[in-house]
Amino acid sequence: MSKRCPFCKKQVKKSASECPHCRRILIEYTGNHSSVQNLSARVHKNSFLEKIKVRIAGFVKKIRNIIKNKPLLKFNKPTFNLNYLWIIPVIIFIVMTSSGNTDEQSLPENYNRLPNGIIISSLIRNSVGLGTLEFDNGTDNDAVAKLINKKKNISVSTVYIQAKSKFTITKIPDGTYELYFQTGKDWNEKENKFLFHPSFSKFTDDFEYTTTDTEYSIYRVTLNPVIGGTAATNTVSENEFGKY
Repeated sequence: MSKRCPFCKKQVKKSASECPHCRRILIEYTGNHSSVQNLSARVHKNSFLEKIKVRIAGFVKKIRNIIKNKPLLKFNKPTFNLNYLWIIPVIIFIVMTSSGNTDEQSLPENYNRLPNGIIISSLIRNSVGLGTLEFDNGTDNDAVAKLINKKKNISVSTVYIQAKSKFTITKIPDGTYELYFQTGKDWNEKENKFLFHPSFSKFTDDFEYTTTDTEYSIYRVTLNPVIGGTAATNTVSENEFGKY
């Protein structure tokens, strides 16, 4: 059996992972580089702030000991003791640091996640389509993927893929589709998003599903970077992801 290359439209072997005509990778996609890098940057930033807070806490402890054992004002002198004026900028820095991170999220010890492969919504449960789409989530974050029918502009399948897990959508009818996904931790079912560092993305290439007497479309996507991957992704807004 053979299949059609979605890029150059020529016939290739069904098992081929690379088109011999246009040399494009047929079943290997790469995930969102930017979201992984952004997450790492935020973790690094949080770690840096935590170190600062620990040091400030040490300073505050020393200050309290000094105040406890020795008063700041000496009334036997006509002037204020200037040696302790450095306390004022330290206090200001503590207040600014605390107020500037009030919206930083922290991951609960027992955060919420759905079982791997849970279908959040689907319009193709009873479809007779033969197309398949396999997800390989090699990241440390859970993911929610939406397969969007471009002609109807609706999501035909929304699925949950846990970190370090795989899942395959089946019965995909012929047509042109877009793939959106979000990653993160601590899933909120009411808001339909991750509460801990959510990231929203979209594959730039469309997914063309066609079926003939001898072939049907099979795709495999990875949500983590892989060697030889060909597909790019773009960051999208939460509103764009949520409108489907």
